[in-house]
Amino acid sequence: MIPNLDKRTQKDIKEQISRLASSYTPQWRYNRQQPDMGSVIASLFAELMEETISRYNQMPGKNQLAFLDALGVEVSAPRPAGGYMVFSLAGSDMPEAVVDAGTGVVAEGTDGELLRFETLDDVYVSAAAIRLVKVPEEGVWYVGFDRCPDCGVISLLFSMEQWNGQGETPTEWEYPDAAGWQPLQVEDLTDGLSHSGIIRFMGMSGWQQTRDGGADGYWLRIFRGAGKPFPSGDVRVYINAAAVRAKKPGAGGNLPPGGGYKLTKTVGYVAGAENPDTLFGGADTEDRNQAVMRGSARIRHQFRAVTPGDFEHLVHEICPDVRRVKCFPGYAGSGGRKAGAVTVVVLPDDFREGRRYFYRLQELIREYLEKHSEGLLCQEGNLYVTQPVPVRVHVQCEVCVDSYREVLEIRRQAEAELGHFLDPVTGNHDGNGWDMGEIPGYEQIKDCLLDIPGVRYLELLRIAYEIETEDGFHEALPEHLNRHPWILPEAGDGQIRMSVIGKAVEGRR
Repeated sequence: MIPNLDKRTQKDIKEQISRLASSYTPQWRYNRQQPDMGSVIASLFAELMEETISRYNQMPGKNQLAFLDALGVEVSAPRPAGGYMVFSLAGSDMPEAVVDAGTGVVAEGTDGELLRFETLDDVYVSAAAIRLVKVPEEGVWYVGFDRCPDCGVISLLFSMEQWNGQGETPTEWEYPDAAGWQPLQVEDLTDGLSHSGIIRFMGMSGWQQTRDGGADGYWLRIFRGAGKPFPSGDVRVYINAAAVRAKKPGAGGNLPPGGGYKLTKTVGYVAGAENPDTLFGGADTEDRNQAVMRGSARIRHQFRAVTPGDFEHLVHEICPDVRRVKCFPGYAGSGGRKAGAVTVVVLPDDFREGRRYFYRLQELIREYLEKHSEGLLCQEGNLYVTQPVPVRVHVQCEVCVDSYREVLEIRRQAEAELGHFLDPVTGNHDGNGWDMGEIPGYEQIKDCLLDIPGVRYLELLRIAYEIETEDGFHEALPEHLNRHPWILPEAGDGQIRMSVIGKAVEGRR
């Protein structure tokens, strides 16, 4: 059965009119209970629109499929989730073991369904514990083990909160033996610690125990080139790591961090596995309406990236489920002006899970766009793919209501409405989120709170903004934020005070 292309009802249309009115005509409100002439006309339009949608949805399924065929587009198939898992032994005194590539791992999904994953690489499982020590003043990192993990292939997962560079940064590894520090050959799948991934190396028979990281252990030393800082933000290291992929495609495999994963077959002394970070990348079958939109865009772009709209539509060709994409001609990836450059800013579907694995999507999009855009643009390194820059919006205010009976309910409503209003995807007055480069201002937040039934007025409304940089979030003024082309708001901390007939009641969000 082919689903409806447009699922809106008369109620949905009226709610959309109400949301749009708050944004486009702040001096007028759509009122269904006590309608004025404008509200009557809007209600009539909603009824007529519902009838039009009903007729549209009655189009025979074969006509819909024929339309898709004419556009040369197929509904995108579901994709399996993937990521990394780390394996552990049943006890610290157990001997090492090897989990072969293709080994099955079973996890319970959020709906209770058993999800099956398989390892993509062999992984040597050691009982050694690991720690990371950073020495910024020396420009060096130390990775230490509490015991020598023998001579197997050691597999380390570096999980980094932020993507750091284009993979051009050289990274040198060393280990100590009886003669001092010696070069260590590693297989680096992180492009020089520029993003999350696995690093492998062989255990060394001459590895000496030292105290370089502040405690006795078997230490490795990592250097970066001059003027090339290490990744900022939260960085974690795990031993006994392997890449995994879900056996069944679909978004259900995008599991949050957790443990308790069991192997489908007994492997030596291996007790199980856990995923230290979210498993990501899984997607369900594409919505038919999205496929129609992609097919319509093909008529114009013909798989050639020329205009900004072409770049945006081509991103949806390779990644149909991205939440939002916008092309900025004349800008470098840092946000500054650069003649001849093109930056494509992508908000991925799983953006709420963090940025640890955006680089995979980034490389996929960049390679696809390079194949379909002007060769000179790519040869000169002027094509950039990045994410929006988050801006946290912190709100403080005093909300005045009529009676004490309303305090708790209106406070809860105010907190919920404010969080929803600042959501980058479903916020704003129209419920369609915020455009890249747009942040809510004083009047917009004021209107959001005043629209709550029972709120009489606001006092002491203050708004503060924090923008994300390489070393975390820092306070910024609106005039500074307006210079950045692809910022995107998100709800920050706030404080809401409740006032009843001149008396204040503390409340915090």
